[in-house]
Amino acid sequence: MFELFGFCVRTLPYFAYLCPEVRPRGSNCGRLSYTEAARRQASSSGKDGQEPALTTRSAGKRGTPLSHEKPHHKQSTPNPNEKRMTENILSETVWMPLQTIYNKELLVGEYLREKHIEYYIPMSYELHEAHGDPEQGRRTLVPAIHNLLFIRCRYDEEWCRRFVRESPHPVYFLKRERAGNGFCTVGEAEMQNFIRATNPDIEGTRFVNPEKLKGKKGTPVRIVKPGPLYGVTGTFVRYGGKHYIAIQMPQSTTLIKVSYTWCELIE
Repeated sequence: MFELFGFCVRTLPYFAYLCPEVRPRGSNCGRLSYTEAARRQASSSGKDGQEPALTTRSAGKRGTPLSHEKPHHKQSTPNPNEKRMTENILSETVWMPLQTIYNKELLVGEYLREKHIEYYIPMSYELHEAHGDPEQGRRTLVPAIHNLLFIRCRYDEEWCRRFVRESPHPVYFLKRERAGNGFCTVGEAEMQNFIRATNPDIEGTRFVNPEKLKGKKGTPVRIVKPGPLYGVTGTFVRYGGKHYIAIQMPQSTTLIKVSYTWCELIE
Protein backbone atom coordinates (compact mmCIF):
# COMPACT_ATOMS: atom_id res chain seq x y z
CA MET A 1 0.00 0.00 0.00
CA PHE A 2 2.85 2.30 0.81
CA GLU A 3 4.34 1.43 -2.54
CA LEU A 4 1.09 2.43 -4.30
CA PHE A 5 0.99 5.73 -2.42
CA GLY A 6 4.57 6.49 -3.38
CA PHE A 7 3.79 5.73 -7.01
CA CYS A 8 0.87 8.18 -6.97
CA VAL A 9 3.01 10.91 -5.45
CA ARG A 10 5.67 10.44 -8.10
CA THR A 11 3.24 10.50 -11.04
CA LEU A 12 1.08 13.40 -9.79
CA PRO A 13 3.05 16.18 -11.66
CA TYR A 14 2.75 14.33 -14.96
CA PHE A 15 -0.93 13.75 -14.43
CA ALA A 16 -1.44 17.47 -13.64
CA TYR A 17 0.35 18.48 -16.86
CA LEU A 18 -1.93 16.27 -18.95
CA CYS A 19 -5.08 17.46 -17.16
CA PRO A 20 -5.04 21.26 -16.73
CA GLU A 21 -8.26 21.19 -14.71
CA VAL A 22 -6.51 19.60 -11.75
CA ARG A 23 -3.31 21.63 -11.82
CA PRO A 24 -2.31 22.96 -8.42
CA ARG A 25 -2.36 26.74 -8.15
CA GLY A 26 1.06 28.31 -8.40
CA SER A 27 2.50 25.25 -10.13
CA ASN A 28 5.05 26.07 -12.83
CA CYS A 29 4.83 22.73 -14.54
CA GLY A 30 1.39 23.52 -16.01
CA ARG A 31 2.23 26.90 -17.70
CA LEU A 32 1.66 27.06 -21.45
CA SER A 33 4.53 27.90 -23.73
CA TYR A 34 4.55 31.16 -25.73
CA THR A 35 3.71 29.33 -28.92
CA GLU A 36 0.86 27.38 -27.36
CA ALA A 37 -0.59 30.54 -25.74
CA ALA A 38 -0.48 32.39 -29.04
CA ARG A 39 -2.18 29.52 -30.80
CA ARG A 40 -4.99 29.34 -28.23
CA GLN A 41 -5.47 33.12 -28.26
CA ALA A 42 -5.73 33.06 -32.02
CA SER A 43 -8.28 30.25 -31.98
CA SER A 44 -10.38 31.96 -29.29
CA SER A 45 -10.45 35.29 -31.14
CA GLY A 46 -11.48 33.51 -34.29
CA LYS A 47 -14.58 32.20 -32.58
CA ASP A 48 -15.90 35.77 -32.18
CA GLY A 49 -15.92 36.26 -35.92
CA GLN A 50 -12.82 38.47 -35.91
CA GLU A 51 -9.73 37.70 -37.86
CA PRO A 52 -6.77 37.05 -35.54
CA ALA A 53 -3.99 39.59 -35.69
CA LEU A 54 -0.77 38.22 -37.09
CA THR A 55 2.53 38.96 -35.44
CA THR A 56 6.05 39.00 -36.74
CA ARG A 57 9.32 38.60 -34.93
CA SER A 58 11.62 38.46 -37.92
CA ALA A 59 11.85 42.24 -38.14
CA GLY A 60 12.87 42.55 -34.52
CA LYS A 61 9.54 44.09 -33.50
CA ARG A 62 7.75 41.64 -31.29
CA GLY A 63 3.98 41.76 -31.45
CA THR A 64 3.78 44.22 -34.38
CA PRO A 65 0.44 43.58 -36.16
CA LEU A 66 0.47 42.98 -39.89
CA SER A 67 -2.43 44.71 -41.56
CA HIS A 68 -4.61 42.74 -43.95
CA GLU A 69 -6.09 45.88 -45.52
CA LYS A 70 -5.22 46.93 -49.03
CA PRO A 71 -2.50 49.54 -49.26
CA HIS A 72 -3.91 53.05 -49.22
CA HIS A 73 -3.04 54.89 -52.41
CA LYS A 74 -2.36 58.56 -51.84
CA GLN A 75 -4.64 60.76 -53.86
CA SER A 76 -2.89 62.86 -56.44
CA THR A 77 -2.85 66.53 -55.49
CA PRO A 78 -3.78 69.02 -58.22
CA ASN A 79 -1.07 70.95 -59.92
CA PRO A 80 -0.69 74.31 -58.10
CA ASN A 81 -0.31 76.09 -61.44
CA GLU A 82 -3.58 74.62 -62.72
CA LYS A 83 -5.33 75.50 -59.45
CA ARG A 84 -4.05 79.08 -59.64
CA MET A 85 -5.19 79.33 -63.26
CA THR A 86 -8.67 78.11 -62.34
CA GLU A 87 -8.91 80.65 -59.50
CA ASN A 88 -7.85 83.44 -61.87
CA ILE A 89 -10.54 82.45 -64.37
CA LEU A 90 -13.22 82.36 -61.66
CA SER A 91 -12.13 85.66 -60.17
CA GLU A 92 -11.71 87.46 -63.52
CA THR A 93 -13.92 90.52 -63.88
CA VAL A 94 -15.10 92.33 -66.97
CA TRP A 95 -16.68 95.65 -67.77
CA MET A 96 -20.25 95.58 -69.00
CA PRO A 97 -22.14 98.48 -70.58
CA LEU A 98 -25.36 99.19 -68.73
CA GLN A 99 -28.07 101.33 -70.29
CA THR A 100 -30.88 103.24 -68.65
CA ILE A 101 -33.57 105.67 -69.79
CA TYR A 102 -34.72 109.20 -68.97
CA ASN A 103 -31.16 110.33 -68.10
CA LYS A 104 -31.09 108.32 -64.87
CA GLU A 105 -27.40 107.34 -65.12
CA LEU A 106 -26.46 109.31 -61.98
CA LEU A 107 -29.26 107.70 -59.97
CA VAL A 108 -28.16 104.28 -61.17
CA GLY A 109 -24.61 105.21 -60.15
CA GLU A 110 -25.78 105.97 -56.61
CA TYR A 111 -27.54 102.61 -56.45
CA LEU A 112 -24.35 100.86 -57.63
CA ARG A 113 -22.35 102.70 -54.97
CA GLU A 114 -24.72 101.41 -52.30
CA LYS A 115 -24.24 97.88 -53.64
CA HIS A 116 -20.44 98.35 -53.63
CA ILE A 117 -20.26 97.71 -57.39
CA GLU A 118 -17.55 99.56 -59.29
CA TYR A 119 -18.84 101.65 -62.16
CA TYR A 120 -17.75 104.38 -64.55
CA ILE A 121 -19.72 107.24 -66.09
CA PRO A 122 -17.92 109.39 -68.69
CA MET A 123 -18.12 112.99 -67.55
CA SER A 124 -17.38 116.35 -69.12
CA TYR A 125 -17.40 119.96 -67.99
CA GLU A 126 -20.21 122.32 -68.87
CA LEU A 127 -20.20 126.04 -68.31
CA HIS A 128 -23.20 127.31 -66.36
CA GLU A 129 -23.99 130.94 -65.68
CA ALA A 130 -23.57 132.05 -62.12
CA HIS A 131 -26.68 133.37 -60.41
CA GLY A 132 -26.83 137.14 -60.49
CA ASP A 133 -23.73 137.53 -62.71
CA PRO A 134 -24.26 136.45 -66.33
CA GLU A 135 -20.66 137.37 -67.27
CA GLN A 136 -19.17 134.83 -64.90
CA GLY A 137 -19.89 131.12 -65.12
CA ARG A 138 -18.88 128.00 -63.31
CA ARG A 139 -17.78 124.67 -64.69
CA THR A 140 -19.88 121.70 -63.66
CA LEU A 141 -19.26 118.02 -64.28
CA VAL A 142 -22.14 116.38 -66.10
CA PRO A 143 -22.52 113.00 -67.82
CA ALA A 144 -20.93 113.14 -71.25
CA ILE A 145 -23.06 110.25 -72.56
CA HIS A 146 -26.63 110.10 -71.36
CA ASN A 147 -28.25 106.81 -70.38
CA LEU A 148 -24.99 104.84 -70.55
CA LEU A 149 -22.58 103.68 -67.87
CA PHE A 150 -20.18 100.80 -67.36
CA ILE A 151 -20.02 98.43 -64.40
CA ARG A 152 -17.24 96.06 -63.37
CA CYS A 153 -18.32 92.60 -62.27
CA ARG A 154 -17.95 88.90 -62.94
CA TYR A 155 -19.69 87.77 -66.08
CA ASP A 156 -22.76 85.88 -64.91
CA GLU A 157 -25.88 86.03 -67.05
CA GLU A 158 -28.14 84.92 -64.20
CA TRP A 159 -26.71 87.65 -61.94
CA CYS A 160 -27.30 90.23 -64.69
CA ARG A 161 -30.94 89.24 -65.05
CA ARG A 162 -31.46 89.35 -61.28
CA PHE A 163 -29.77 92.78 -61.11
CA VAL A 164 -32.15 94.14 -63.76
CA ARG A 165 -35.18 92.81 -61.83
CA GLU A 166 -34.05 94.17 -58.46
CA SER A 167 -32.84 97.58 -59.65
CA PRO A 168 -35.10 100.45 -58.51
CA HIS A 169 -34.38 102.20 -61.81
CA PRO A 170 -35.03 100.94 -65.34
CA VAL A 171 -31.80 99.37 -66.64
CA TYR A 172 -30.78 96.69 -69.10
CA PHE A 173 -27.54 95.17 -70.33
CA LEU A 174 -26.54 95.46 -73.95
CA LYS A 175 -26.53 92.18 -75.85
CA ARG A 176 -23.76 90.97 -78.11
CA GLU A 177 -26.26 90.01 -80.77
CA ARG A 178 -29.80 91.21 -81.12
CA ALA A 179 -31.21 87.68 -81.27
CA GLY A 180 -28.71 86.13 -78.82
CA ASN A 181 -28.67 85.70 -75.05
CA GLY A 182 -25.08 86.75 -74.29
CA PHE A 183 -24.32 90.21 -72.98
CA CYS A 184 -21.76 92.64 -74.33
CA THR A 185 -18.45 92.89 -72.42
CA VAL A 186 -15.42 95.17 -72.56
CA GLY A 187 -11.91 93.99 -71.73
CA GLU A 188 -9.83 95.60 -68.99
CA ALA A 189 -7.18 97.05 -71.34
CA GLU A 190 -9.82 98.43 -73.70
CA MET A 191 -11.74 99.97 -70.81
CA GLN A 192 -8.67 101.62 -69.31
CA ASN A 193 -7.86 103.07 -72.71
CA PHE A 194 -11.39 104.49 -72.86
CA ILE A 195 -11.20 105.91 -69.32
CA ARG A 196 -7.97 107.75 -70.12
CA ALA A 197 -9.41 109.08 -73.37
CA THR A 198 -12.51 110.45 -71.59
CA ASN A 199 -10.59 112.39 -68.97
CA PRO A 200 -12.78 115.48 -68.43
CA ASP A 201 -9.69 117.69 -68.08
CA ILE A 202 -8.87 117.13 -71.76
CA GLU A 203 -10.55 119.80 -73.86
CA GLY A 204 -12.03 119.31 -77.28
CA THR A 205 -13.34 115.76 -76.72
CA ARG A 206 -16.56 114.86 -78.49
CA PHE A 207 -18.98 111.95 -78.13
CA VAL A 208 -20.88 110.88 -81.21
CA ASN A 209 -23.07 108.04 -82.37
CA PRO A 210 -20.98 105.23 -83.94
CA GLU A 211 -23.31 105.24 -86.94
CA LYS A 212 -21.94 108.63 -87.96
CA LEU A 213 -18.50 107.13 -88.53
CA LYS A 214 -19.76 104.10 -90.38
CA GLY A 215 -17.98 103.68 -93.70
CA LYS A 216 -15.23 106.17 -92.89
CA LYS A 217 -11.67 105.02 -93.47
CA GLY A 218 -9.27 105.24 -90.58
CA THR A 219 -5.73 104.35 -89.56
CA PRO A 220 -4.85 102.61 -86.27
CA VAL A 221 -2.51 104.88 -84.29
CA ARG A 222 -1.00 105.34 -80.84
CA ILE A 223 -0.38 108.69 -79.14
CA VAL A 224 3.33 109.09 -78.37
CA LYS A 225 3.38 112.70 -77.18
CA PRO A 226 4.17 112.89 -73.44
CA GLY A 227 1.14 113.85 -71.42
CA PRO A 228 -2.11 112.45 -70.05
CA LEU A 229 -2.95 110.81 -73.38
CA TYR A 230 0.39 109.08 -73.87
CA GLY A 231 -0.14 105.48 -74.96
CA VAL A 232 -3.84 105.88 -75.85
CA THR A 233 -4.73 103.92 -78.99
CA GLY A 234 -7.49 104.49 -81.49
CA THR A 235 -8.31 105.12 -85.14
CA PHE A 236 -7.14 108.31 -86.81
CA VAL A 237 -10.14 109.67 -88.77
CA ARG A 238 -11.37 112.88 -90.32
CA TYR A 239 -14.75 114.06 -89.08
CA GLY A 240 -16.42 117.44 -89.61
CA GLY A 241 -13.37 118.86 -91.33
CA LYS A 242 -11.04 118.03 -88.40
CA HIS A 243 -8.80 115.14 -87.42
CA TYR A 244 -9.58 113.03 -84.39
CA ILE A 245 -8.61 109.79 -82.76
CA ALA A 246 -11.76 107.68 -82.44
CA ILE A 247 -12.16 105.24 -79.55
CA GLN A 248 -15.20 103.15 -80.31
CA MET A 249 -17.30 101.63 -77.53
CA PRO A 250 -20.79 100.11 -77.45
CA GLN A 251 -23.41 102.79 -78.16
CA SER A 252 -20.85 105.61 -78.30
CA THR A 253 -17.62 106.75 -79.95
CA THR A 254 -15.20 109.14 -78.30
CA LEU A 255 -13.36 111.61 -80.52
CA ILE A 256 -10.11 113.10 -79.19
CA LYS A 257 -8.86 116.19 -80.98
CA VAL A 258 -5.14 115.66 -81.60
CA SER A 259 -2.56 116.46 -84.23
CA TYR A 260 -1.22 113.73 -86.48
CA THR A 261 2.27 114.66 -85.29
CA TRP A 262 1.37 113.25 -81.88
CA CYS A 263 0.76 109.77 -83.23
CA GLU A 264 2.59 106.75 -84.59
CA LEU A 265 1.17 104.04 -86.79
CA ILE A 266 0.26 100.66 -85.29
CA GLU A 267 1.23 97.85 -87.59
